[in-house]
Amino acid sequence: MKQKPFELNLFESKKELVIFTLLMALIFAFNIYQKHKLFTEVTASKFYKTDAIIDKQYQKISKTGRTYHVLKIKADDGYSFYSTNYGDLKDINGRSVSIGFITDKIDFKSFVAGFYAPSYDIRLDEKEYSFKENIASFIETQHQSEKMKELFSALFLANPISKSLRADVSFLGISHLIAISGFHLGVLFTILYFLFRTIYIYFQDRYFPYRNIKFDLTILILILLFGYMSLIGYVPSVVRSFVM
Repeated sequence: MKQKPFELNLFESKKELVIFTLLMALIFAFNIYQKHKLFTEVTASKFYKTDAIIDKQYQKISKTGRTYHVLKIKADDGYSFYSTNYGDLKDINGRSVSIGFITDKIDFKSFVAGFYAPSYDIRLDEKEYSFKENIASFIETQHQSEKMKELFSALFLANPISKSLRADVSFLGISHLIAISGFHLGVLFTILYFLFRTIYIYFQDRYFPYRNIKFDLTILILILLFGYMSLIGYVPSVVRSFVM
C-alpha cells in the first residue's frame, strides 16, 4: 500500500493563511512608515547631528597612499551608516559619540539598507560610561594582549573586532564562535538552568512543592536572556534565535 507523503500544514484553512498574510503585510507597512518618518526627519536639513555608537573602526589606505579611518556608526535614532575620517583619530571603537553628517545625498532606499555620509565634529560623550562600556572596560583590564581584549569583548558583548583579528579567526575556522548566535544562547541557557536548579530545589522543597521547576526556570532565564540581548544591542542573529 502506497503511503501518503508527509505534509506539514501550518494553517488549517485558507482564512488563517489570509489573516496571517495580512498581519505580516500590516507589520511590514508599519515598519516602512516608521523608517520613512525617521528618514524625513533626518534629511529635513543638509546637516544633521545625532548621538551614536561607533560599531566598527578600521584603517584603510587610499590610492594616493593616505591613511584614513572607516567608521560604521549606529545612531541612537535607530539606523546605521558608514563614514570616513582622514584626521588623527584615536581608537573610539565601541564608544558613545556625538557626530554630525551631511544628508543631501541620502535616498530612502540607502537609508533603510545602510548609507554612506561624510561626517564632521565627532566628539566623545562626556557622560559616564554606559553599563555595557563598564563591562567592556572590566574585560579589557583582565588581558594584556590587544587581540585578547578584542576577542573576549566580542565573545561576551558582540563588540566588533579588528580586520587583523577577523583574518586570524577566519584562518583558524572559528568565525562562527565569535559571532554571537543561537549556540551562545543555548550555552547560556544551560549554564543558568543548572546554576539556578539547585537553589530552586532548596526553596521548592520547603515553600512551593506544587510549582513546576522547568516552567519557572525557563521563564526566569528567558527574562535574563532578553536583558542580555538588550545589553549587546539586539544583534539580528541573537534576536532570531531568541524568538525561535
